[in-house]
Amino acid sequence: MGDGMVMRADAFGGAPVPVLVLDCTPFPDIREAIRVAEYEPDGDVKSVWGTGGGRVGLLIELIRPAPTSFLIDFDLATQGILPELAMGTGLIEIKAGHPQSTFKSTFKESGMYVEVPSREDFTPWPAVFVKALMEQARRGGAKTVDARRAAEKTYEYISSVANARMRGGTESPSEAVH
Repeated sequence: MGDGMVMRADAFGGAPVPVLVLDCTPFPDIREAIRVAEYEPDGDVKSVWGTGGGRVGLLIELIRPAPTSFLIDFDLATQGILPELAMGTGLIEIKAGHPQSTFKSTFKESGMYVEVPSREDFTPWPAVFVKALMEQARRGGAKTVDARRAAEKTYEYISSVANARMRGGTESPSEAVH
């Protein structure tokens, strides 16, 4: 999975939206759903966050126009900013890629926007993220008190990025996909 973030004053209320580039080589149904979304942008989706073992998963069920379902698995220690951004805006953009794809290599290709539950819908989220960051710092040799302080500061910074808005954004992120 490659990843990145887009932020535009004239779209999504100026909010940062994470872009996930998925290796769709073994999953042609996901690639097809992204292709169909280019021509039929309105659709129905169900999505839910789950967590365990320092990871967070996003289960996405596309209902229409191209039905499929898949799970995106994030390692919180290395990719935690992505679900934080997604929960902050309630959106992700998914692009079809292959094993060597990057955000840069797929930047001009079309993608599919998917609404996802926000932080408020995933109440243990901040504690889950801070715990994963703290465990990473402990594995790196930090004392517990120092690891907690660093994890909380890191989460505070990442959360500030997720809550940033470009000036001139006129609609909320979720209104922009309708």
